[in-house]
Order: sequence, then structure tokens, then C-alpha cells
Amino acid sequence: MSNSFINLTESTFPFVINKKLANLDGLNDLGELTTNIKVKLKIDIISKFLFLVSGNIDASFRSRCQKCSKLSDIQLNIKTEVGIKDISQEELDTEKKYEIHYQDLKLFNINKLIKEEIHLNFPSIVLCCISESDKSLDVRKEQKIHPFKKIKDLIN
Repeated sequence: MSNSFINLTESTFPFVINKKLANLDGLNDLGELTTNIKVKLKIDIISKFLFLVSGNIDASFRSRCQKCSKLSDIQLNIKTEVGIKDISQEELDTEKKYEIHYQDLKLFNINKLIKEEIHLNFPSIVLCCISESDKSLDVRKEQKIHPFKKIKDLIN
């Protein structure tokens, strides 16, 4: 998919992004994209060096379960609010009121931001099932542990 670049230093605000992406480079490791990625974002200017992206990113993937290797559907409904600063500010930045995404503001790549948000919000473990051994572990966890019960019994 081609990249979508905008110059944030010369844009009028709020800048609205409303599009559907059939695919996005760099998402293959998450699984198979089963629907279009729906993007509804708004970029506002907060100050000369800080911009705010807010909105929604929706995507559906088919990924392998890490226990049984069956295909499992993963729905991502990402509500995002991320600050944007120029890449030159990354080393100088000490105050972080927002989660900050650093890029060149004159060649801001919207697809790079979308891809980063999907990667950050994708589950680190994909499971569609619980094996029998996991069920027995869950039963053991439900039993409360009373470490001082023996001492209490001895005192009584």
C-alpha cells in the first residue's frame, strides 16, 4: 500500500482523516487482515511543536491460537489519543503529557501512525481455547492459600 504523507507544518486544522485501507505493509506478522482497516482520525494543533491525534481505528485479523494452532478472529477497536511531535524533539522532550509519536512533521506518514497503533493494541498472546491442563491449574488457583493456618491451629 502506498504511504499517505501530509505536511503538518502547513495544514489547516482540524485535519480529518476518514478512510478505509485494504492492506497495510508491516502487518503480516499479526495474521491475515480479514476486513478493511477503518480509520476515523482528527489531528488538532495544541502548540507550535505539539499536535494531537484522536479517533478510532478498527481492524479484524485472523491469527493462529498459540495453544492449538487453530485460526482465531481478533477484533481491534482502537480508541486513540496520541500526541505528535517532530522527530528532532525526541531527545529534548522531558514533559510527556500524552503518549507521543515522533515523526518528521513536514512528511508525516499517516500509515506509519496507524500501523504503530495497531501493533501497540494487538494482543501479545492469541488464545482461542484452554487446554485440560490449564483448567486444572485454574481450579488450584481458586483454592485460597492460608499460610498461617497451621500456626493458628497450634495456638488454639
